Amino acid sequence: INLFGSGSPSAEAIAYVTGAPTQETLIKLDAGGLSLQGDPWTLPAGDVSVALGVEARREWQQSTAGALDTAGAFRSFSHASMFGAFRVKEAFGEILVPLVRDVPGLNKLEFNAAARISDYDTTGSIWSWKAGATNEFLPGLRARATRSRDIRSANLTELFTTALTGWNNVADPLTGQTVQAQVISGGNPGLTPEEADTTTFGIAWTPQFTEGLDISIDYFDITINDVIMSLGVQEVVNRCARGNQVLCGRITRDANGSIELIRSTPVNLAQYKTDGIDAEILYTFPAARLVPSAGGRVQWRALATWINALTTDDGEVKLSYVGSQGSAFSGPG
Repeated sequence: INLFGSGSPSAEAIAYVTGAPTQETLIKLDAGGLSLQGDPWTLPAGDVSVALGVEARREWQQSTAGALDTAGAFRSFSHASMFGAFRVKEAFGEILVPLVRDVPGLNKLEFNAAARISDYDTTGSIWSWKAGATNEFLPGLRARATRSRDIRSANLTELFTTALTGWNNVADPLTGQTVQAQVISGGNPGLTPEEADTTTFGIAWTPQFTEGLDISIDYFDITINDVIMSLGVQEVVNRCARGNQVLCGRITRDANGSIELIRSTPVNLAQYKTDGIDAEILYTFPAARLVPSAGGRVQWRALATWINALTTDDGEVKLSYVGSQGSAFSGPG
């Protein structure tokens, strides 16, 4: 580009050194379901409530990168085109069973449970469920406890981001050489859902001596397995050298044993664990207390969370994030 002289720089030169990354994305969600609910039985403590249903949905995304992005015109960042879709069919059931009522210390004891089977066309079928109980010990004083299995399927970006090819210098611990290897990054259609085991229990109190005040405190313990994460190219090679055969399967070597190709895509690798306490105070009162002519109500709310532990463990590196700042989900390297 010539910055000097009459008529400089030319329109062609300006077009060559300017421009912006662009991408157009279209996302579609088609969903439908059918449910049935009612109280088919009556027990001494009250009616048994049941809900059954089926659901289906299709998620679809198409992203089209601009011409400059597709040509790799930008040094620091270029969008990539992508297309992907998945379908899931689900069936679920829920039940609420009143066990004891109007007994001292057991004013209203209830059991609740739910289960759902989700069939993804990408990863197959997987169960999620929960079981819990609630009880009112005294008027306005309630306790609750729940145990659940929760899931998260990989999203369209994690599954179907278009593969990009590049080159990286990689130090190979097995040969002691540094080579320039081809690197493929993008989505990974082989990802499986994350699974979490969650335990919670707590109390809720609505004092009888004042109207509009609600106080609750709950303990939670969450463990997520098969967390989806990405590793840097060098980290993939290092962990393979330390015996991780899953990651070794992402490396291709030539006849001499030198690295030719590395697939650096998301993997189900880490475990995430946390536990702590959530607390909430909610106070609602008529707005007329503040302005006699005002209508409606005023709501005041305070929330607090205390984290006892928050760790990630990918089989080699265990990190604790209590007392630190930053993301707990990005992989090393």
